[in-house]
Amino acid sequence: MAFEERSVLHFLFASPNTSDRSVFYSIEDWDNVCEGILDIALSSIKELEILLSLLGINDFVIENLPNSEYFSGLIDISQYKIPEFNETDFDQFYELWLSKTGRESNMDEYGQLIFIQGEARKWNQRLCKVILIEKY
Repeated sequence: MAFEERSVLHFLFASPNTSDRSVFYSIEDWDNVCEGILDIALSSIKELEILLSLLGINDFVIENLPNSEYFSGLIDISQYKIPEFNETDFDQFYELWLSKTGRESNMDEYGQLIFIQGEARKWNQRLCKVILIEKY
């Protein structure tokens, strides 16, 4: 897959109530089974790898979704727990994120990652957690 060619890639962190991959073929099916959808805009798969590594997710596989109208790939992170950061932990995580990626600190950048602090506990209780790679 040639994900690296775009300047912005959208990764949707979602929690479907099923492990059936066919729900990602149509937006209507997908919308009916997912809760807690979070959109993260990154410049590359490499940045996603850095983010996941900082969250303790080092082993993952991108599954192609050739029959999906909206998503080119999926990463199943169901087996992992997302760290439940307090404010200090999140600030340290965020500074490390900025130093490893070279991204600029601004409200958009901070805002797209703050879900980690606020949503981790809920996410860790869900059985199925995936990251969808939006088609472009």
